[in-house]
Amino acid sequence: GVIFLGEPRAQVRHDRIARTMTWPILVLAGLNLMLGIFPTPIAQIISSLHRGLVLKGSTQLVPMHAVIIALLLLITFFVVLFFSRPWRVQEVPRWSCGRVPDASMQFTSTSFTKAVRTTLAVIYRPHRHLTRVGAYAQDFPEKLIYEGGTSPIWERYIYRPGYRCAWWLSKHTTRIQAGSVRLYLIYLLGTVGIMLLLLR
Repeated sequence: GVIFLGEPRAQVRHDRIARTMTWPILVLAGLNLMLGIFPTPIAQIISSLHRGLVLKGSTQLVPMHAVIIALLLLITFFVVLFFSRPWRVQEVPRWSCGRVPDASMQFTSTSFTKAVRTTLAVIYRPHRHLTRVGAYAQDFPEKLIYEGGTSPIWERYIYRPGYRCAWWLSKHTTRIQAGSVRLYLIYLLGTVGIMLLLLR
């Protein structure tokens, strides 16, 4: 909703895409369409390159009625394109009850997710805070600052404790890996001795 119904919060430069970037895509799309309707020539080329590949059945891989339907759809597309005339479309400013819409009138992501947060309030724990700014802020505020959000339940009760536990373990296990080759040899001998005792 914010992307498609909102206004830009800052003016961003828009450059028209060059035709050298659009025409290759259109040409490839046209080739894909033609190969989908008339695959016989390409299939014959592939079968001639690979001796073990033999095309069974009719040489026409697409039935005639499918070709007719494709041609009818193509004619319908050009007829609709001619009557709609998209090249004559003009851009005009939007109207909103006598005002030109701007960024201050648009919905935010918080408004779109309010129904979900209200339904799952036990899990998300939504919070709101309104701050009034100005000399007579209580009755005639010059500015209202609204802050809202949700409590990070996953981060607070699962991620942070797990992170602290992993950090504590890694901090204390570094004493075992002290960089001494003799200590590592003792570890290896001890491991081999334990394995021999268990296998015995």
